[in-house]
Formats: sequence, structure tokens, C-alpha cells
Amino acid sequence: ALGLWIFLGATTQRSLFSRNPQDPRVAAPASPPGLPTVPTATGQVLLAGGWWGLVRRPDDLGELLMALGWTLPCGESLP
Repeated sequence: ALGLWIFLGATTQRSLFSRNPQDPRVAAPASPPGLPTVPTATGQVLLAGGWWGLVRRPDDLGELLMALGWTLPCGESLP
């Protein structure tokens, strides 16, 4: 459940930001619910808050936790 929560939260933030960077849920921190961003040398803007501010690839972390959650009860050994 933790892996699914992380995966869906990170994917939702990335999707909202990709479709509309001005969306109040992910916009720059001028508004309280917004997430901080970082401009790059190529002119793109990256999320630097929320799940993306904690780890580099939070969606991958969520997938790994979900895989671990299925691996343990099924009796397979960890890699």
C-alpha cells in the first residue's frame, strides 16, 4: 500500500506539472499549495518539491516497494 501511495502521488504530480505548470496544485510557491521548481540551462523547469524534492525517482521507489510487497508473501527470494 505504501508503494502504491508513493507511485500514484509522484505520477500525479508529474502528470499535473507536465500538462499545466500553472496548475495551483503544482505551481511555483507563490501560492501555498504550490511546489518549488528549478529552471535548467535548456529552459525547462523541473519539480523540486513534493515527492520529487525528496528523492530523484519517487515513482521507481513506489514500484520497487510494490514488487517487494508481492515478493515476500509469495515465497520468492530477494534479488
